[in-house]
Amino acid sequence: MKKILWSLLLGLVVMSPVQAKELKIGAVSVDAIFKNAPQAADINVKLKKILDTSKVKLQKMGTAIKASQEKLKKDELILSKAQKAEAQKKYIASLKEFRETEARLKGEVESARNQALAEFRFTVRKVINKIAEEKDYDIIFSEGVAFTKKKFDLTQEVIDRLRKQVEPKKK
Repeated sequence: MKKILWSLLLGLVVMSPVQAKELKIGAVSVDAIFKNAPQAADINVKLKKILDTSKVKLQKMGTAIKASQEKLKKDELILSKAQKAEAQKKYIASLKEFRETEARLKGEVESARNQALAEFRFTVRKVINKIAEEKDYDIIFSEGVAFTKKKFDLTQEVIDRLRKQVEPKKK
C-alpha cells in the first residue's frame, strides 16, 4: 500500500509541471502542401520543360537510329561484308550513345527534381517554423500523421502563406 501511495505521489509531482502549461500542438499535411502550393506547380512546370526537351532529343536520336536500321536492312544484300560490318558497328555505336544519353538525361531530370524539391522543402520548413513561433506552438507534426482534428490542422495556413510569397513576385 505504501508503494502505491508513493507511486501516486511521485506521479503527481512529476505531472504538475506539465499541467502548468498546456501543450499547443498542430499538424500539417505535406502531401496537401505539395499538391496545392503554387511553388509546387512552378516546380512541375520547370521539370516538365526539362523532361520535354529530353524527350525531343531522345526522339530525334531514336528516329535516326531507326532510319539507319532500316537502311542497313534494305542495303544488306548489296553491301560487301566490310561495308555491312561497318554499318552494323555504326548502328551499335548509335544504340550505345542513345542509351548513354538517355541515362544522362534521366540523371539530369532527377537531379533538377531533387534540387527543386529540396529548396521547396526548405521554404515550407521556414513557413512552418514561422507559424510555430508566431502562434507559440510547442509541437507541429508533419509527416506520418494519420489523423488530426481540424483545430490542429495548419496545412491551409501554410499553403496560404506560400501563396502570399508568390503573389508579390507575379505582380
